[in-house]
Amino acid sequence: MKAQEILITVAMPVYNGARYLSEAVDSALAQTHQHLEVLLYDDGSTDGSLALARSFSDPRVKVLSTEQNAGVGAARQALKIAARGDYIIWLDADDLYDERRVEVMLSTALDQSADVVIDNSRYIDEAGAVLPGENRVADDVAADPFFTRLFERNAMNPHPMVSRACFEAIDFDPELTVSEDYDFWLKASWAGYRFCRLDVALHRYRLTSGSLSSRPEPARQAVQKIFDKYLVVDLKRLYRARGFSDEHVQYMACLQHLFRKNYRAALAYAAAPWPEDTEVDQDFYRGALELKCGSDEEAEDYLRLHLQRYPESPAGLNNLGVALHRQGEDASEMWQQALALFPGYYDATANIDGQEALTLTQLALRRHR
Repeated sequence: MKAQEILITVAMPVYNGARYLSEAVDSALAQTHQHLEVLLYDDGSTDGSLALARSFSDPRVKVLSTEQNAGVGAARQALKIAARGDYIIWLDADDLYDERRVEVMLSTALDQSADVVIDNSRYIDEAGAVLPGENRVADDVAADPFFTRLFERNAMNPHPMVSRACFEAIDFDPELTVSEDYDFWLKASWAGYRFCRLDVALHRYRLTSGSLSSRPEPARQAVQKIFDKYLVVDLKRLYRARGFSDEHVQYMACLQHLFRKNYRAALAYAAAPWPEDTEVDQDFYRGALELKCGSDEEAEDYLRLHLQRYPESPAGLNNLGVALHRQGEDASEMWQQALALFPGYYDATANIDGQEALTLTQLALRRHR
């Protein structure tokens, strides 16, 4: 079959997305790869999204709906079941595609025999103006054809293109209302589906009010639920089978125990030898975990070492502020610096308001602005 004859499903979960929905759908219909269906699922919207979705005259647009909002996990599951395409590619109702996105990603999937292809994303504001910065899967994740290091952090932004073999075999968890996509990518990696990064920005991610300042706790709870599906001992075997060093396994195990709130076990792994990694600083984790279940004084020492190497680490500044505050010092300047580096930073804001909040996982050191 020729590439242009391959059917692509552009799948769009929609909940109260009327403001930007027309732009998003138009960007899908304008693709240079024309053999596609645009499948919209209205998840009980109350803002007129369903009527707008039904107003598109292009026969490639198909609309599914439910009266009761069930959450994005259920919406994505319904979409992938209904998809007729040989590949599915996701589009959120406030984001946009470059006109060649589907064509280029499909070509990459075929050339690389990849089941999951991800590109880069440019940020835009509410008016659609391009903002500084670009999101991409880190080199250390992309170096492995299974993206095994997704078990350390969710690096999958924007949503990728996925082969039918993969999306038919793997389900979304309908009980997850956040991080449902992360759950899917981990299942795909665990099952051995092949991933590929296309290092070019063909997607535009819209930053809307609340994008950076939403409460992190629901996502943290979702991640804990997701990782409850895997035993740490089994993940250690997976990492070793895929060629990771013993030092890297120690680091991964620390994070896994941290995600499960087994903080003392995580602290023990944080004190073990870790690999050299320019994206991860062991002193940050040792300091954060000392704050959680060890010594505030030791936590201060480790966090100061972290900030010597990474003086613009928002999470390091936030947590050092907590350590100092516990010892009776004024930490407001630390938290204000963290907020200046990461506008909308929830934990720093909570600390300023007098509600102690630790950041237990290191924020990306070059992507927080």
